[in-house]
Amino acid sequence: MRVCKDGPGGSATSRECSFTRNRLLAGLLFALAVGLLLNNGLLTGLVKGDAYAFAAMYLAGRGAQERADFYSHETMARLAQRARTPRVAFVYPPLAAIFFLPLSLLPFWLATRVWLLINLGCLALVAYFLGSHYLEGLDREQRFLWAGAGAALLAGYHSIAHILQVGQATLVVAVFLLGALRLARRDRDLAAGVVLALGTFFKPAVAILPFYLLLKGRWRLIGFWLGAMALGAAISLALFGTEMHINWLRCFGEHNALPDYWVSFQDAVAFWGRLFKWEGIAPFPQYAYLAGPLTTATQIILLLPVLPLLLMRRWQQLTERRLLAEVSLLILVAIIASNLTGIHIHFLLTFGLAAALAYVREDWRERQGSWYLTAVWVSAYCLLALPFQYRAPELQHGILVLAISSKFYGGVILWGLLVYLLARDRGMEPPPTQELPVPQVMVR
Repeated sequence: MRVCKDGPGGSATSRECSFTRNRLLAGLLFALAVGLLLNNGLLTGLVKGDAYAFAAMYLAGRGAQERADFYSHETMARLAQRARTPRVAFVYPPLAAIFFLPLSLLPFWLATRVWLLINLGCLALVAYFLGSHYLEGLDREQRFLWAGAGAALLAGYHSIAHILQVGQATLVVAVFLLGALRLARRDRDLAAGVVLALGTFFKPAVAILPFYLLLKGRWRLIGFWLGAMALGAAISLALFGTEMHINWLRCFGEHNALPDYWVSFQDAVAFWGRLFKWEGIAPFPQYAYLAGPLTTATQIILLLPVLPLLLMRRWQQLTERRLLAEVSLLILVAIIASNLTGIHIHFLLTFGLAAALAYVREDWRERQGSWYLTAVWVSAYCLLALPFQYRAPELQHGILVLAISSKFYGGVILWGLLVYLLARDRGMEPPPTQELPVPQVMVR
């Protein structure tokens, strides 16, 4: 074992010693990440294996085998009884059932464990993809340390527990988004378009990334995406028929017809609804007429700075850090301004936390740091990543319902931080390419 000492008698230079210490600390952080992940839903998912959200996907795969209508309540009840699984509605597009068909060939208890391992693989890919943005500009010594810190912060994120325990597909969606963004960054437009189309057929929320790329003028990539979407739609219609797609639209509409004020929804609609319209619980039901206008005003405020910030820089001018921050801001606003999905989708806010942390870290390197930016980031992370017992029934009384929306508050804080950082970053152009001097040969 190499021992670091000061002075000429030491057996290693000070830089080597620093690298050894940082590598050791990074190893401890990675070990902490493993422990956090085991405690954050992994062990529970492996032992219990009763992932009720995955049951909907599993039954849809069974329905695809039998060419049955897996949007029918009666069909899903029959399939659930036969497979001995919970009965949960399937609201993904019909073609998504093909993704789960191989898993539906297994017994449910085994399929849930395989799905958990797939989710773990997706989590590793998410960490890898985020690293290309989050670790930008760091040397080898710093990359080890910050990669370990990022792994620990990611493994402790609360939404992962929900995803692993109930079997949600959010980690797969995250891989589609970050994978397509990585391909787009490398100008592999055809591959990026195909990945985006597959992701959109898996979960339509992935279409938010083509919208961003449209704003950036990536017309060729959008063309490939539209072409792949047309081909996928033709395949889906050939496999499932028109009636199945009509049933999907009906089921999707019923699923999202009314706003949901339950604690799993951490958005502007649910926040104001819990205060004014949550039946039997809202502390101010006499002012129910205020919920709509206040929700609309909040959504406008959240949306207002997004387009100007996204249009501020051209695609070629984007650093890795700013690219992730812009995409993250768009995803963040879509999540906290709408009422379409539950707490599991808040995992996607780790994109924004990673981008903001990269900015704050750079701030410390270049400007001797800013304590208030650090405090804002820490508060956003804590509110988003820690559970804070927001599901406790004791909070569903009177003014205490305000404590239920802790993750919405964290999202708003992260929104403000990203808006500030992107606005401040507008004058930072990528350094111009310097041409090497041409050697002159003197001829005598």
